[in-house]
Amino acid sequence: FPVSFAGREELEAGNRLVLPPEALQRLQELNAASPMLFEVSDLDGSRRTHAGVLDFTAPEDTCYIPYWMMKQLGTSEGDVLRLSLTTLPKATFARLRPATVALHRVYNPRALFENGLRKYSALTVGDDVVVEYDGRMYGIEVVELRPADAVCIIDTDVQVEFATPKEAEAAASQVASREPDDGCGAAGPSSPARSRAEEPP
Repeated sequence: FPVSFAGREELEAGNRLVLPPEALQRLQELNAASPMLFEVSDLDGSRRTHAGVLDFTAPEDTCYIPYWMMKQLGTSEGDVLRLSLTTLPKATFARLRPATVALHRVYNPRALFENGLRKYSALTVGDDVVVEYDGRMYGIEVVELRPADAVCIIDTDVQVEFATPKEAEAAASQVASREPDDGCGAAGPSSPARSRAEEPP
């Protein structure tokens, strides 16, 4: 169920789960190491993401997760998900694509990682996560991660880059579609700059 069902809307900008007490007992039996990280997937494993755990106060057989994770997994309230305890390498590099240029005005990449993502335990390539700033929610796509497609971001030093915001890419595409085809559009001055901006160091 979404975290709002538990009155925990503040958990929406993050990926820490609220699990039932019996899950803690099972994890203790397994001697699970901290931080506890989970692969969260639909039952056939076709969609997945990763998460940490906040506490073990959910009702029996219930897991509260952020709504963005439910969208990511294509699931609805009451659906059954698979949680698998896992270990992930610590992140060294992350390329993130803001949904809107507005995020550039409130965050630089380092501030984003240290503040906007402080409620996240892990990141997965392809995730469309949510960060909060000044009471507003901003969407971010996880484009690239190193050294793996899923990483732990707890207590790690990460190099962060922003890719071109989706909003800016859409606007550029509309402008390009209105320009006459004179045979040299592919060599326009914006193309090399955009490519360089998105290349890893």
